[in-house]
Amino acid sequence: MNNSIRASVGDPKQDSANRDEDVKTVQGLLNIQIIQDRRSDRLLELSGRMDSDTGRAIIEFQRRHGIERSGVIELRDKTFNALLRFHGPSGMRTGQRGIDLIEHHESFRDHPYDKDGARNTTIGFGHLIHRGMINHGASEHRLERGISSSEGERILREDLRTAENEIARRVHVPLTQNQFDALASLVFNIGRQFDGSTLLKLLNNGDYLEAADHFGDWHYSRHHAVSGLPSRRSEEATLFRHR
Repeated sequence: MNNSIRASVGDPKQDSANRDEDVKTVQGLLNIQIIQDRRSDRLLELSGRMDSDTGRAIIEFQRRHGIERSGVIELRDKTFNALLRFHGPSGMRTGQRGIDLIEHHESFRDHPYDKDGARNTTIGFGHLIHRGMINHGASEHRLERGISSSEGERILREDLRTAENEIARRVHVPLTQNQFDALASLVFNIGRQFDGSTLLKLLNNGDYLEAADHFGDWHYSRHHAVSGLPSRRSEEATLFRHR
C-alpha cells in the first residue's frame, strides 16, 4: 500500500489539504489499525472524501494512542507514524470455522476418487494423490484400504499449510481469525490465482470492505459456473465480513 501522504489530512476547519489520494491512504491505514486492535468500530469506505466518519476515526485513533487529539494528520507526525505500525498475519493457522467450511464444500471421500471436475485422483477432503485418473500405482497403494474422516481432517490441516504460507507471504495487513479462515478456504481452492488478484490488492490497501466483495471473482471455470462455487464464495465472504 501507499505509506505516504503529500499534505495534511483531517478537519477541514483547520485548513487540511485533504487530497483525495491522501485521504484514501489514511482511511486504509485507519482500517488496518481497527483490525489490528481487534476493535468493533465500523470500517471506513476508501472513498477519498474527508467525511465525518473519517474525522471521528482520526480523533479516536489519536485518543487510543495518547496523541494530541488535533483531528489532523501531517506527513511524519506522531499520528501518521503510529498508523504505520502494523504487521501481517504471519504465524496464523486456520481455525475450526475455516476447517468446517472447507470440509463442507470439499466433501469427504474415504477411498481414492477421480471423478471430480479436474479428473485427478484425490482422497479425503480434496487431498491430491496424483494428477490424472486412478492408475493403481505406488502413490495410491498405501491409501487403497481407505481413510477415516479424522485422518482426512489431519491430512487437510497438513495440506492447508501451503495456503496458509501463501497468505502469510502475500497479505501484508493484519487479519482477524475469521478473515484468515475465509482466505484459507479461498486460497486452498484457487491456489496461485490469489497472487496478483484484485482482492489481494484491495486488502493490502486496507480496503477490507471492498475486498470482501471480490470473493465472487472465482465462480467460474472456463467461463462456466461451477456447481457449488457460488455458494462457497458467498460463505467465505460472509465469514470474512463477520470480524
